[in-house]
Amino acid sequence: MKKPKSKLEYLKKNIVIVPVIAAIIAGTFTSVRYVLNLTDTITANQETIIKLEERFNNSRADINDLKDLTR
Repeated sequence: MKKPKSKLEYLKKNIVIVPVIAAIIAGTFTSVRYVLNLTDTITANQETIIKLEERFNNSRADINDLKDLTR
Protein backbone atom coordinates (compact mmCIF):
# COMPACT_ATOMS: atom_id res chain seq x y z
CA MET A 1 0.00 0.00 0.00
CA LYS A 2 1.27 3.49 -0.90
CA LYS A 3 1.82 6.09 1.76
CA PRO A 4 0.36 9.51 1.01
CA LYS A 5 3.07 11.98 0.09
CA SER A 6 3.88 14.61 2.62
CA LYS A 7 3.82 18.27 1.69
CA LEU A 8 7.59 18.44 2.06
CA GLU A 9 8.09 15.62 -0.45
CA TYR A 10 5.69 17.28 -2.86
CA LEU A 11 7.55 20.61 -2.53
CA LYS A 12 10.93 18.93 -3.07
CA LYS A 13 9.64 17.22 -6.18
CA ASN A 14 8.19 20.40 -7.68
CA ILE A 15 10.80 22.92 -6.49
CA VAL A 16 11.75 23.78 -10.09
CA ILE A 17 8.19 24.62 -11.10
CA VAL A 18 7.78 27.55 -8.69
CA PRO A 19 10.60 29.73 -10.14
CA VAL A 20 9.53 28.85 -13.69
CA ILE A 21 5.99 30.02 -13.02
CA ALA A 22 7.29 33.16 -11.30
CA ALA A 23 9.54 33.89 -14.29
CA ILE A 24 6.65 33.42 -16.72
CA ILE A 25 4.42 35.77 -14.74
CA ALA A 26 7.17 38.39 -14.42
CA GLY A 27 8.00 38.12 -18.14
CA THR A 28 4.38 38.51 -19.10
CA PHE A 29 3.97 41.58 -16.89
CA THR A 30 7.16 43.14 -18.25
CA SER A 31 6.13 42.45 -21.84
CA VAL A 32 2.71 44.01 -21.39
CA ARG A 33 4.24 47.08 -19.70
CA TYR A 34 6.76 47.41 -22.56
CA VAL A 35 4.04 47.26 -25.21
CA LEU A 36 1.95 49.87 -23.39
CA ASN A 37 4.94 52.21 -23.07
CA LEU A 38 5.77 51.68 -26.73
CA THR A 39 2.20 52.53 -27.70
CA ASP A 40 2.37 55.73 -25.64
CA THR A 41 5.65 56.66 -27.33
CA ILE A 42 4.20 56.06 -30.79
CA THR A 43 1.18 58.24 -29.98
CA ALA A 44 3.38 61.05 -28.66
CA ASN A 45 5.63 60.89 -31.72
CA GLN A 46 2.63 60.93 -34.01
CA GLU A 47 1.35 64.11 -32.36
CA THR A 48 4.81 65.69 -32.70
CA ILE A 49 4.98 64.81 -36.40
CA ILE A 50 1.56 66.35 -37.00
CA LYS A 51 2.66 69.59 -35.29
CA LEU A 52 5.89 69.68 -37.30
CA GLU A 53 3.99 69.15 -40.55
CA GLU A 54 1.68 72.06 -39.68
CA ARG A 55 4.66 74.32 -38.95
CA PHE A 56 6.35 73.21 -42.18
CA ASN A 57 3.24 73.91 -44.25
CA ASN A 58 2.82 77.32 -42.62
CA SER A 59 6.46 78.16 -43.29
CA ARG A 60 6.15 77.03 -46.89
CA ALA A 61 3.05 79.20 -47.32
CA ASP A 62 4.89 82.19 -45.84
CA ILE A 63 7.83 81.63 -48.21
CA ASN A 64 5.50 81.43 -51.20
CA ASP A 65 3.76 84.63 -50.07
CA LEU A 66 7.14 86.40 -49.84
CA LYS A 67 8.10 85.16 -53.30
CA ASP A 68 4.84 86.50 -54.69
CA LEU A 69 5.47 89.90 -53.08
CA THR A 70 8.93 90.21 -54.62
CA ARG A 71 7.69 89.58 -58.14
